[in-house]
Amino acid sequence: MAESELSALAAQLQQRQKEYRLCEPLAGTEAQFEFIGRFDGVAVIWQARLLALGSGEREQFIEIGPAVGERRQLTVGLALERVTPPDILKTVIMIRNYKRLREGRHEWQA
Repeated sequence: MAESELSALAAQLQQRQKEYRLCEPLAGTEAQFEFIGRFDGVAVIWQARLLALGSGEREQFIEIGPAVGERRQLTVGLALERVTPPDILKTVIMIRNYKRLREGRHEWQA
């Protein structure tokens, strides 16, 4: 039986002692990364994109797409000037701790 993508990512993250895996190098105002979390009580691989929206009056947001196998698209826009590794880790923790995640876009004021 083939190892699932989720199991493979979990093993890789554990081996590297990391909470997430970058999909491409950090680009200042955007980061693309993967991490394991839960959605409706089921373990998923979040394919995440974190956007630095700057420090204006823009709405911060979380946008969750439909499941595709063990994966789910996630876009998070936060009032940041640039994306740093600590910001990525805070985003991972925020999504893991958020109890009522639902598909769609959810906005709030900075």
